[in-house]
Amino acid sequence: MIVKLIPGESVFIRINAKDLYGGKPELAVLKGEYYSFKVPEGQKWKDLWFSTDANGYFNPLLLISGRRVPGVRCFTLCGTIGKNEDHHFKIGSLLENYQIPVNGSLCFFPNDSIRHYDNNCGTINVEVTRIS
Repeated sequence: MIVKLIPGESVFIRINAKDLYGGKPELAVLKGEYYSFKVPEGQKWKDLWFSTDANGYFNPLLLISGRRVPGVRCFTLCGTIGKNEDHHFKIGSLLENYQIPVNGSLCFFPNDSIRHYDNNCGTINVEVTRIS
């Protein structure tokens, strides 16, 4: 199911920690629209044996193997437009007034090494609100 929000409307999207491009329901967005993202308190997901919230944690091992979004903590909730590695953005537990850079579908993921999603588990729900 693909969802298109009108200004002022919100939807909760469930993100599985194993998904490279996750989020159910799928949300269609257009260039120039503004959105806010908020993860309710208390939600956790797990990277191997590290349990963390949407703000992630410092993982020195990923300094060597790399993260999908450089400079952003491991397991921080991030987004991208479509299955495109060029349009990543950091969300964490709160991101307000984000302007969509291109048309597409909004996808979500924990910031991890692209080769290590198989050891992830859990889900996080994010409330997505279209501002304009």
